[in-house]
Amino acid sequence: MASAAVPLVVAAITGAETRYGTGTVQVVADLVRERLAVSEQGHAALTELDPAPDDPVAAERLRSALRDALDADPAFAQRLNALLEAPSPPPVPPVPPAPAGSVVIGNSNRLRGSNISLGPLTISTTRGGPGVLWALIAAALGIVTLAVYGGIQVIGVDDTPGSRTSDAASRQNTTGAQGDADAPSSSAGGAGNPLTDARRRPVLKDQAVVMSVLPGLDAVPGGWTQESAPKVLKASGSQCPSAPPDVLFCGAAEYEDPSTNNGVSFEVYPFSSVGAAKSAYQTAKQDHPPSIALPALGDESHAYDRQGSSSKGVRSMVRIGSVVVGVTYLIEAVDWTEAYGADHLEILTRMLTERTQQAGNGQQPSARATL
Repeated sequence: MASAAVPLVVAAITGAETRYGTGTVQVVADLVRERLAVSEQGHAALTELDPAPDDPVAAERLRSALRDALDADPAFAQRLNALLEAPSPPPVPPVPPAPAGSVVIGNSNRLRGSNISLGPLTISTTRGGPGVLWALIAAALGIVTLAVYGGIQVIGVDDTPGSRTSDAASRQNTTGAQGDADAPSSSAGGAGNPLTDARRRPVLKDQAVVMSVLPGLDAVPGGWTQESAPKVLKASGSQCPSAPPDVLFCGAAEYEDPSTNNGVSFEVYPFSSVGAAKSAYQTAKQDHPPSIALPALGDESHAYDRQGSSSKGVRSMVRIGSVVVGVTYLIEAVDWTEAYGADHLEILTRMLTERTQQAGNGQQPSARATL
């Protein structure tokens, strides 16, 4: 079973074709990553495979870690086996060649003599003459055009990148209010929308684009001052000493609210792949488990308090595709509590998450926060 699953994990990274559909490939890869991320052996194997999916040594180490996990976890083995045994989609039958003298309109749709054939349907026009014939041709072309270009819009579903961003903006108040009647319920774990991984995978490989994600003074609440200007460092060398494996850049900006002396820091970490971002996020979540409520944001999200630090504070982490962002809200005002700070943390985290999504969709980040 491990030998059958590892090629699908590799295919999810490289986009290679398999006998399984892309949906099954991604589900298998996600299931394997989720299970292996909890063990040191599994996490190391995933970290080694992500930057070099064609390396047979890395694949063999992942296979070994997966075998151990399957032996130790029968429920996991049963779930994985059910996915691998799912039947592959049936082959599409070949389209028969068009007879001589026919005009083909798409697959299996033909005009011959006084007949129009649309798949199994044949329409005779012998009594109506040429006028009726050409009217039917126009109707047939209209049907084909609707199927190719307009079907999605007519039934009310628009899945283009721009429309997803517009829809997300309409369901989420970018000034910080919840405003989303269909959002998942709040929880300390903050599990993300299951569709986002398949539909939105921003890979921010340009330093200037990463810089645009970090909020400037025009995006943070009015009256705040800049403690540390937005900056983006390459992860190579010693510029980013605490960077996780496979991170491309480290971006950060810090601000302060003079009326309370509360401070906030925004962090952006783009990774080389979705898998690398998932591994880094899961490792960070294990180090700092969820302890305060945060509504589901991005693909994965959680929040926790910073107990034991020199000052009160709360922190959130969100994974959006191959990017992990973090917001730390330090509470200096003596009459504030972590719970009240969590309300502000949610607003600031929503803003940074949406700016990341906008950049991933090729847009100029414009989300702002108002407390």
